[in-house]
Amino acid sequence: MLKYLMISFSVFVIGGLSSCSKSDPEPTKFVKSYEVSTSEKKPAVGPDRTSSRSVHVKAVLDKKAILNQEYFYVANLQYSSIYDKKNDLYSQSSASGLTPVHFRIVGNELDLIADNKNQYPSDVNHPELLISRFKIIEETESSLTISEANSEHYLAADLVSSGGANGGPSPEDHWVRSFEFVSGDLSSGQYLLQESSVLLATGEVGEFLEAIFPKINVKASENFKVYQSSSEDSSQANDKLKRFRFLQSDRIFNGETKLTYAVHFDLPDDKSTIDWYVTPNISDEDIEPVGLAVEGWNRYFREFKGINRDVLSFKGRLPQGIHLGDPRFNVINWDNRLVAGAAYESQSFDPSNGKQINSIIYLPAAWIKIGMSYWAGGEFSEIGEAQSAAQSGASKQRSVCFRDLHEAAAFLASGKLKVGSEEGLKKFGLELLKQTLFHELGHALGLDHNFKGSLSYKPQDAKSQFSTSIMDYNDFEIERAAFDDLHKSTGPLLEYDRQALSTLYNSALDVAPSDPVLPACNDREADLEIGGVDPLCTRYDIEADPTQSIANAWSKISEVKLVKEVTLSEAIMQVPTTILSAQVLSNIKTKSDLEQMTQKISASYDGVLNYYLSSGRSSLGYATKANMRALYKHNEKASLQGLEPRLMREKVYQGITQIVGLKTLPAVVHSALERSLEKTMERLKLSAFLSGITTTEAGQIVIERQKSMSQHIERFSKDEKLGLPAIRAKILISMARHPAVPFFFGKYDKTQVDYEMMVVNILSEVAGAKERSGLERLAAIKALASFTGRKVGDTSIEKLSTHITAERDAAEDNDGRDMTENLLKALSAGPPSPSNLK
Repeated sequence: MLKYLMISFSVFVIGGLSSCSKSDPEPTKFVKSYEVSTSEKKPAVGPDRTSSRSVHVKAVLDKKAILNQEYFYVANLQYSSIYDKKNDLYSQSSASGLTPVHFRIVGNELDLIADNKNQYPSDVNHPELLISRFKIIEETESSLTISEANSEHYLAADLVSSGGANGGPSPEDHWVRSFEFVSGDLSSGQYLLQESSVLLATGEVGEFLEAIFPKINVKASENFKVYQSSSEDSSQANDKLKRFRFLQSDRIFNGETKLTYAVHFDLPDDKSTIDWYVTPNISDEDIEPVGLAVEGWNRYFREFKGINRDVLSFKGRLPQGIHLGDPRFNVINWDNRLVAGAAYESQSFDPSNGKQINSIIYLPAAWIKIGMSYWAGGEFSEIGEAQSAAQSGASKQRSVCFRDLHEAAAFLASGKLKVGSEEGLKKFGLELLKQTLFHELGHALGLDHNFKGSLSYKPQDAKSQFSTSIMDYNDFEIERAAFDDLHKSTGPLLEYDRQALSTLYNSALDVAPSDPVLPACNDREADLEIGGVDPLCTRYDIEADPTQSIANAWSKISEVKLVKEVTLSEAIMQVPTTILSAQVLSNIKTKSDLEQMTQKISASYDGVLNYYLSSGRSSLGYATKANMRALYKHNEKASLQGLEPRLMREKVYQGITQIVGLKTLPAVVHSALERSLEKTMERLKLSAFLSGITTTEAGQIVIERQKSMSQHIERFSKDEKLGLPAIRAKILISMARHPAVPFFFGKYDKTQVDYEMMVVNILSEVAGAKERSGLERLAAIKALASFTGRKVGDTSIEKLSTHITAERDAAEDNDGRDMTENLLKALSAGPPSPSNLK
């Protein structure tokens, strides 16, 4: 996916472009007539389809129109069979930017070509790109009769780059599934719409909606404000724009100057609306929260001076005959499958001014189904590492946000949420759906992420809003406050979002000089290291001081109870009553059923422990890893909002020592596990199987099952895949040196502090500790090797090499020798590549 970048732009406003008026010439219809005939059966990958019919087309074009009008081309991905392992979903439903194109007759073909002038600073050197080819069946002085478009090579390249398919972009086959020409007046425009499929040599299929239409179709109105940004000149910065993070168009060239534009919709008059649809496969039960999330943004537009009305309108299911990807429609693609690791938004826009044409939001049902399945059956699957929200790659697809589903599934599986019943869980799932869609719609309106929105939140203050922006990655539980009620679209006005939307859509008429300038940062800034880091630009933090989350996470592990928090001990105690409902107990009819259920419960305990210790965004492991950046050199331009960098670094370092030293679960957690297991066994005695046999036999089975479950849980302290060693290894790897930014070394008052030395000492100690797991030692060595070439690193590596060599020489068996040989090999390999620091 394209990674969208936002650098320190000089920003200025250009007046609105002239609108289409009666004096504008109405473009000649470029398609005079067409015939479509059905052909052979081909594979299909859309929902509830395994095959579809291909079609052949015979279309008559107006020769003068196609050779003398300016056009846009867009290829929106509908569905594919490519499994994107990185983001745990099937690549589908993405909008791509509009490409300026023109037609050219070449021999017996009509070619659709992008001249790419806006991609290069030279008016001469701009390599053209062939997009589509049409066979010319007949040619007259005024018309061309052509076949359907063949864009197989262009679509194959797009499919590979967007989904990460194996192999190259070589197309094996290509076919057309539908063809339509929509002809209207100047306001509704003309669109050639073709559904195309491409089969890659790897066997993967991608389905696209291709559209070709005159540029005048999407000409901006007088009311559209063009917000142009230049990376070349920082002397004319507009303060109001500089303080916000807007989505930016792809860079284009105006001579030697690189330009981008703030992407947003056009509201041509005081009655226009931004209409939204959802794919027809959504259930009646789920359609209400979708509509409420869409119309939730009207809370802002109703308050804007001169607008004072609803702007976003939810129209329900997509009308029959309209295909996903049609650039005339904003669509939420509802995916019924449970395989989906993220929700995301993408958009098409005019590259010359940033006017947004349409948006597609991918929203998986898995957001609410996975959690419900867990609570019904006690199922839990290991939660993977979250991916960065901003993806990189060569794709033309404009997916700007991947909201991680794994965190939601982990939260629902954690025992932290006191839902009280299956109905309570269902309510939370629908709330989660609304929150997620609300966030993605913010992107559709032109808002970039703002990971500093939560810095204003004060957890102990009941009146404190959870964030100034829904565009932050907020805690799923506290984000429930984004709506007044499950069945309402109303909710609080978040101040950053209010100001940003007013700037985009109302010329900032609602931003007063006295309004606060709120802190903001996006993905690029969260990942930026050159020149020092900004420790307050952190994803998933929920307090003014992100490093405080480490101490909070430790308290939830080490304390029995906390005010306004659910501790790990309390979450553990909820497992048996939540999972073992009366219905579940009645379904345990055999000894095999009982064994399967106890295995599920054991896995559920693993899930709860892992959520609090590693996988959850408020876990000790995640909070420590995410705040590791606070130990680096801070960017001098970054505002710390009055926080003390010394105290922030101390909290992070303390978190590192706590988690690296956590070799077994705290005593309060052990106690909670013992009591929860006893509670589990008491409830299992009520099952259909155990209540139907003798008390003595039931007692023996209970003792046997309890012992098995207890042994399973105890393995958590030693499990290198999911347990404490794995958690510690993740922290150790994250302590590697980053070439772009050093660990802090300097003075606080008169005290010299050297965090580089302190980190190297921890890594050396773990790497040389024979009692540590091989996983941890290897992780520590990989991180330590990143300090090669630094005096502190070279000295420690030399000592450690001598130490492990002696350990190898003293090894008593092959296992010991093999392990030490692997450690020595990693130690001598030199600085690892970033991909190996995982």
